[in-house]
Amino acid sequence: MNNALSNLAWGTPKQNSADRVCHKTDLRGASVYNAKLTDSAALEVFRADGRHVDIARVYGIDRSLVGKIKTGKAWCHVTKSLVGEQSHV
Repeated sequence: MNNALSNLAWGTPKQNSADRVCHKTDLRGASVYNAKLTDSAALEVFRADGRHVDIARVYGIDRSLVGKIKTGKAWCHVTKSLVGEQSHV
């Protein structure tokens, strides 16, 4: 919130992204204004068995999002340590 010259710094996009994570201003998961899932619901989707279309219907999301969650391409901040656990995707 302080845009004084003494508080600003040049950085790469990667550094800027890391800074947002550090300062907890990075929008991801449930903090996104139109998120349909909570972190715990995303974890449930990740662990759910069955057809993606059926899982999607239960959670009110698109089946492609189910696939992205199960492969760690979406909600990875919740599932990153578990991606290897999922062998029946």
